[in-house]
Amino acid sequence: MGRAAPVSREGEPQGLVSYRTVYPFGHGDHPQLNPLWEYRVMRKLVRAIVGLVALVESAAFFVGAGLHLGIPLPVPFIETHYLPSAVLEAATGVLLLIAAIAVVAHRRRAWKIAVAAHVAGVASIAFGIAARGGGAAAQSGHHQTMLLVLILVLAVLSTPLCRHALETGRHHSRRRRRILQAF
Repeated sequence: MGRAAPVSREGEPQGLVSYRTVYPFGHGDHPQLNPLWEYRVMRKLVRAIVGLVALVESAAFFVGAGLHLGIPLPVPFIETHYLPSAVLEAATGVLLLIAAIAVVAHRRRAWKIAVAAHVAGVASIAFGIAARGGGAAAQSGHHQTMLLVLILVLAVLSTPLCRHALETGRHHSRRRRRILQAF
């Protein structure tokens, strides 16, 4: 099985350390021994960033819905009191909140949910600007900023790394395997 280890005066092997004592969980936790380690870290980072951005976007849509309802909030802009816009922004906020939860909880369809929520966000802002005749809604910088952020996140979601990071969630494959083994 290889060379014998040199023996010290006390009778203990010198220079040989068991691999299991250094890395008890296997080589997956050591960056030099596992080439996929950096990719795994990158996937976790992408999930965290996309989840956080979706959560912030959701909060922004809820603030917008509150402003459209006439709730005084300490923000540097004013919205018109318009119930359909409030309902639309609240629904988009709920969709983005669901997307953030799906991404952070590593759900299998998190990528599809995130893309759908961001497309709905782009559509709701574009619809809101168009429905108001492009006047005050188009002139306000916060609608343009939110539209830009949503489109940028959609561009990030379209990258293969992001798609793979969000699609590799909990698959519950053990249960399926057990069911298939029963046949």
